[in-house]
Amino acid sequence: MKPCRLHLLVIVGVLYRTAFEPGYDRFPRHAQLLVIGALVLVLAAFILLMAPVAYHRIVDCGENRPNLHSFVLAIMKPTLPLFALSMGLTLYIATEKVDGVALAAICSFTGAGLALMLWYDRAKHRAPDGPGRPPSHRRTGREY
Repeated sequence: MKPCRLHLLVIVGVLYRTAFEPGYDRFPRHAQLLVIGALVLVLAAFILLMAPVAYHRIVDCGENRPNLHSFVLAIMKPTLPLFALSMGLTLYIATEKVDGVALAAICSFTGAGLALMLWYDRAKHRAPDGPGRPPSHRRTGREY
């Protein structure tokens, strides 16, 4: 989760900075609204991504319990689509300024769709926990 938080913080910084750039007032109105929409989506994703940390400290009192893993997985399900939508909007804004609406829409849908496909396809093909896994890959509870 730490790399996800780092990436989200970088994107939050870039989107916040966009509003203060000299050319922002020359953006079309819809592009300005898309920047704000992308910022709202990435902030919502960041808030959801921070929820397991608070849950771990407050509910589990800092102990590693089995319900923490299921909570993290439940939080990641809505977080990844928010992040992908924000990434798609950001791709649209950047590409529209350079190449126009048609290519921007293609890049936006391709980028967001590819991110979702890779995230969820990887999770679908993950090896199950259990006796069939090699002993070196079993969770012992001490990794955290």
